[in-house]
Amino acid sequence: MKSDIKIKSIMYNFIKPVIAILIFCSCSSEKDPQIPSGSEKDKTSYYRVDTVKELKTKSTPPDTQKSKDITVDRNDSNQMNPEPEEKITSIAELWHTYKSSKRIAEESLEKGDLSNTVKNLAIAGNCALKLGRPEIAAWQFNNIGHYSIEEFKKLTDCDNRLRTLAQMEIDSVKIKLLAETKNIFRKHIDLLLNSQKHLQRAQIIDDELAESRRTEVIESNVEFISWVQEFVK
Repeated sequence: MKSDIKIKSIMYNFIKPVIAILIFCSCSSEKDPQIPSGSEKDKTSYYRVDTVKELKTKSTPPDTQKSKDITVDRNDSNQMNPEPEEKITSIAELWHTYKSSKRIAEESLEKGDLSNTVKNLAIAGNCALKLGRPEIAAWQFNNIGHYSIEEFKKLTDCDNRLRTLAQMEIDSVKIKLLAETKNIFRKHIDLLLNSQKHLQRAQIIDDELAESRRTEVIESNVEFISWVQEFVK
């Protein structure tokens, strides 16, 4: 009797969220907001390159002691090459890179090349940040999570498995299917874990913006991955 109660408790804890996950998790991607038309001069005044904080990841350089005067031999001066200055990319170049990366990401997705899709969506997101368009950037980083979740679901037959488990009575067959599902999820969970940092970045950017549907979509993707992590434990 106690054994039956224990089994029911285990199944209840894991299966109860299944239907909620299937209904709530939209895992959506979104089309980018329309880019205003106009001359390059207009674009330069409209878009601000320094609007978005880069996620506060820059470290503070350590304090240095006051340097002593150094005498440099003229014969050795040619060997002291100064570090190259950081290249300043124009607004037009950033938009070109953004659009090109988006196109490559879409083409890669059609070919089933998730790795290249992720790479180019990340480039597009970084360009959008530099252009002062955080709302566009947030969608790019979210879409990395979205496509990773879609690939995970396809490889694991996730939706059908969870739906079947939710409808089954508690018995040895259900327990066996549950164990099998966990093993399959573990096999492909790296797809989700690798996209987590991008979804977290999307959340950080979104926190600085007005709440919208984008906020709900990002949260649903983050919650799905967290749920899978708990499920496979």
